[in-house]
Amino acid sequence: MTAVRVARKRLDVDLPALRYGLRACLRPPDRAGTERRLAATWSPPDAVVACLSARSGLDLLLAAVDWPAGSEVLLSALSIPHLPLLVRSHGYVPVAVDVHPATLQLDPDAVRRAITPRTRALLHAQLLGASDDLADVAAVAGRHGLLLVEDRAQAYDGRDRALGLHADVVLHSFGTIKTLTCCGGGVLLVRDPVLRARMRAAQGGWPTQPTRSYAAKLVRGALMLALAHPRVYPHFVRLAARVAGDHDVLVRRLSRGYADDDLLGQLRHRPSTALLALLAHRLEHDDPVRVQRRARAGERLADALDPHVRRLGARASRRTHWLFPVVADDPEGLVLAGRAAGFDLTRGSSTLVALDPACARAQAAMAGVVYLPAYPEMGDAALDRLAAVVNAASRPVAGARDREAAREEAAQAGRSSTAAVPSAAVTLPVQPRPAKVSVGSEPSAPAVTVKPAAGSARRR
Repeated sequence: MTAVRVARKRLDVDLPALRYGLRACLRPPDRAGTERRLAATWSPPDAVVACLSARSGLDLLLAAVDWPAGSEVLLSALSIPHLPLLVRSHGYVPVAVDVHPATLQLDPDAVRRAITPRTRALLHAQLLGASDDLADVAAVAGRHGLLLVEDRAQAYDGRDRALGLHADVVLHSFGTIKTLTCCGGGVLLVRDPVLRARMRAAQGGWPTQPTRSYAAKLVRGALMLALAHPRVYPHFVRLAARVAGDHDVLVRRLSRGYADDDLLGQLRHRPSTALLALLAHRLEHDDPVRVQRRARAGERLADALDPHVRRLGARASRRTHWLFPVVADDPEGLVLAGRAAGFDLTRGSSTLVALDPACARAQAAMAGVVYLPAYPEMGDAALDRLAAVVNAASRPVAGARDREAAREEAAQAGRSSTAAVPSAAVTLPVQPRPAKVSVGSEPSAPAVTVKPAAGSARRR
């Protein structure tokens, strides 16, 4: 078996940026001036609400609105488990709306059917680096007087920093696994000045993130860069397998943003001045060409895949390939074939889960999802070898013996993939698991169950 050399994802940061953040921890700059610098990188600047994270910003938003208890919030059926937990923690009801696998977008007709007199907001997520225009969904939200929140936590591309025409709130994330990571940080653009003022006032009562805690996150980011270097990564994988049985376990610990215990207590902090400083610095010096190179690498891999390979978001109008998800009939077999060929495929590069069994398309997508590495540092030859592995492993097979043969064929297809990747790449998976966070007065429990949007009871 070839050693696993190609990590599943590249951490979007370099050591100079991490050093800048650590220097800001040692000597924090003036906070007010830093906040002005950060706001100036967005349009309009006065719409900016900077937060500890995107989830912290969503919690702040839900605290600032004044809706009746039991009001409903429409969510993409593909989401992170913490989002419905946050909605419930404020006394509201999350309602899952199915997505189209080819675009990862909400169907405006499905949104329309999900709306009831209790619906107050629509949280539309641009998922996995794929995004599309909001006009159709915005028209539905506007006709029903809904607050439209565009979640771009997974879709930042270095260019789109404006509030835009459609959304009332736009949410961006710069957490560890995100594009332009600052090992934390979120930015919300809020159109309504009254709502914005409420959010800022509520955040002003929160404690500030300890600088020491943020420094530890930066050090952890540097460690992840070192471990994921192609010369180091195979040794890390072997050692982690001996210690934990599977390197995914240790990688999840490194990349996890928030523990499930006391989620709200972790979220309800103002960002440290050092975090704001690094965020402002990175935004001021961001070069969109970097994301464009990643997008081209993803498109090369996509072009090399056979038509029978199903890709989530393949028909989205804009694809940055933040992650590269495919749906396999035998996902475990595909992962094994990829790793046998030297590529660290995974089923858990994202915390996304299907929120409700009633949303059949989201359920089917996540049941077979596998994430492929796709970034420019791999090089064209490695991308082509990976495509050969995926093509061989994804061919329709009849039975168990045929599946084993397909796995071996896939491994043979990529067995020559031993060339070193010339720069650091980091593994960043988190396997979906039952949430254990306490929200409001509810006991710790898997509170990701949401009210389904399907069925006659949900239609007006």
